[in-house]
Amino acid sequence: MPRLPNGIHVPNATFQAIFDVRRRVSAAPAFVPSDLPNLAYWYRRGTGITLNGSNVSAWNDQSGNARHLSQGTATNQPAWLASGGPGGGSYIDFDGVDDFLSGSGFALSGAMTFVAVIKADAISGNANGVFEHSNGATHFDFELINYPSYTTYNFAANYTGDTLVGFNGLNTSDYDAFVVTYNGSGSSTPANYGITVDGAAKTVIFSGTVASFSSGFVLGRRLDTPGTNYFNGQVVEIFGYSDLKSGADLANIVAYANTLI
Repeated sequence: MPRLPNGIHVPNATFQAIFDVRRRVSAAPAFVPSDLPNLAYWYRRGTGITLNGSNVSAWNDQSGNARHLSQGTATNQPAWLASGGPGGGSYIDFDGVDDFLSGSGFALSGAMTFVAVIKADAISGNANGVFEHSNGATHFDFELINYPSYTTYNFAANYTGDTLVGFNGLNTSDYDAFVVTYNGSGSSTPANYGITVDGAAKTVIFSGTVASFSSGFVLGRRLDTPGTNYFNGQVVEIFGYSDLKSGADLANIVAYANTLI
């Protein structure tokens, strides 16, 4: 009769059942964003990147929706670093002067879930765009805002000239994993959003309004102000879903994002 590690003897059938369970648990694959439905875009760390020397000329969407980002002008291409990021891994560095990647405009309507693993080095002026997409009528925005009383990250979804929400506090000393949810019930109401940073829930606050945007899709600057409002910092990974994730699904997303910091 076989024994467990603690010395207890068990029948052969029981031992085999325990072994089978342990084998299934140990063999379970790690969660990735594509495990869940409605993945709208996925700019995965170190994947789908085209280099021009040490610069990034393209970052291909891994969601299957072909929402690729690119930059044909060498002087506007962000830098690729294969190491030195969180966990010693890779990241893309935006200089805050003229680096950005762009693609064809699109919009997600209704509820959504957004994830970004980034580090901001500094903020210049009153707003620095990180990631924005719009079809000219419906818009999503993720940016840094510098108001007299606070500096924060802001988010807005499904709006034309609507409210920005965010949380107070900007970390420029390390990487952060942002997970933002929007329930689709009115983008001007902070209570319809949820924000976690590195797994910790943040209080959502009102932080201003913005005008409507033209159609476009950009990573590294604001969409509505070409030539200004660039992001100064590093991007590790960004992805989003066209629905509201909650419960175990949201917990898996948060845990995955936290493995990247």
